[in-house]
Amino acid sequence: MRMIVVAAMIALTLSSASAVAAEVYLDKLDKSLDDWWNQLDQVCRGQPGGSQASNLACAQRLDVDKIIRKNGCRNIYPATHPNATSYWICKRK
Repeated sequence: MRMIVVAAMIALTLSSASAVAAEVYLDKLDKSLDDWWNQLDQVCRGQPGGSQASNLACAQRLDVDKIIRKNGCRNIYPATHPNATSYWICKRK
């Protein structure tokens, strides 16, 4: 019985490690999509709230969010990295 428990713990540990390794940052998976989102994000956040440019960029960024999420990605906010506000993590294909 003890061997079964030990074997199950090892299998769980290995499957957890492979699940983590199966993730990749969006910029490594699709740099152009990541750059597109970041450009829209800069305009969305960089313009005065309610301006036409800000509203348009924020709406387009939401559309790009949908495309990124369809690729199996999720946004991490707040970012754990000190120089980032958020980032995308994706399932490796």
